[in-house]
Amino acid sequence: MICFKAYDEGEFGLGISATSLIPFADCAGRATYFDAVLNNDTGHPIVYKKAICLTEEDDGILWRARDKNTHKAITVRSHRLLLSFTATVGNYDYVFKWVFYQDGSIQHQVQMTGMLSINIIAEDATPAGFGTIVFPQINAQYHQHFFNVRLDFDIDGGANSVHMIDIESAGPTEKECNKNPYGSGITTKTTPLKTSSQARTFFSAETGRTWVVTNSKSVNTKNNLPVGYKLIPQNTPGLLMKKDSLLRPKAAFLDYDVWVTPFKDEQMFAGGQYLNNSGLPEWVAKDPNANIQDEDIVLWHNFGMTHFPRVEDFPVMPVE
Repeated sequence: MICFKAYDEGEFGLGISATSLIPFADCAGRATYFDAVLNNDTGHPIVYKKAICLTEEDDGILWRARDKNTHKAITVRSHRLLLSFTATVGNYDYVFKWVFYQDGSIQHQVQMTGMLSINIIAEDATPAGFGTIVFPQINAQYHQHFFNVRLDFDIDGGANSVHMIDIESAGPTEKECNKNPYGSGITTKTTPLKTSSQARTFFSAETGRTWVVTNSKSVNTKNNLPVGYKLIPQNTPGLLMKKDSLLRPKAAFLDYDVWVTPFKDEQMFAGGQYLNNSGLPEWVAKDPNANIQDEDIVLWHNFGMTHFPRVEDFPVMPVE
């Protein structure tokens, strides 16, 4: 049995929105299921049966190599371990998965499905650019989904740092011609993030931007570089809500794609404890010069998707 916090941020509560999983459907094959102890509206404990599952599955090719002399090839299959649960919030069903790979990679997946949110319009009306007609007189509104993960890193101890890595061309310039005479060199630009205010950063597809969390006192003996884990964003749409929107103050933690703050026990949710303030923006504003180098730190990452519904999404949406 697993116990976890039920008062997740948001106005519904992600934890208490968990649903029991269906064997051989939500989790394929031989899976181990765990019950979860949450709370009801009066604060009393309640057991959610089969709320979490742990399973292993094939994931294609892990690695393959062919010897050019013998023409023989070796192929090794990949297996991955999945820890998942599903929450029903309003009309949506969200499937959350932590995926562990044999090469040491860790992936967080969110799958969205459920019932499409719609409204009825008059026979001669149009969505006016704000939705898709998925059935006669049925409009599905354009909207965005955002998620935030709180990554409390302790890489070989609590003294961690974050560097932002950008890929860039090596030139050539007049000073670099001897280093890069053909102009095809590629290098990286590393930016150490020193304070919480500096660490408010954006994803950049143009530079393939990533963030690396390291421990400067723990060095890999193979290359003499600090050990670490790299955050590789995949879905990072910008928040399209206007600055003067009445809802914007509650969503201000989405102003940046990545935040880094010193660890504090009471700072659990990016939007604040009760989503009646902005959480991260307020914390950083109170101490903009908070040191995040060689400290016990938390990295916060926002991701999501902008949903333009299609006819195939109605009435039940395929997973995205």
